[in-house]
Amino acid sequence: PVLQPGLYEVDYRVLATDGTIVEGAFPFIVEPSLSA
Repeated sequence: PVLQPGLYEVDYRVLATDGTIVEGAFPFIVEPSLSA
């Protein structure tokens, strides 16, 4: 699927090696030129 240009945000949850859970959101921008 081709992503439409715009701002996206991906939520992530990572289990660290020491047993703690790291959560956050990674925003990224899809430029119109990249969707071509």
